[in-house]
Amino acid sequence: AVGNRATAGIVTVRNGGDLDVLNGGLVKDLTVEGDKAWDSVTGLGGVGGVAFIVGEGSRVESGMVNRGGFLQVANKAAAG
Repeated sequence: AVGNRATAGIVTVRNGGDLDVLNGGLVKDLTVEGDKAWDSVTGLGGVGGVAFIVGEGSRVESGMVNRGGFLQVANKAAAG
């Protein structure tokens, strides 16, 4: 986890990996990788890393989500 206004540089989340960015945390460059894409209709079946960017002030400056990766940005967090 990256939280409490901490900063992480380059981060890669691979299959089975999980990253939480909370409480004003910052990731400068994020890649979320996977092997199997999520179904566009059901939202199921993906195989990959997971990243949650949550809370006011939490952010990712730049990044990429590959097939099977999952990124959620919520509750006044920012990406880009």
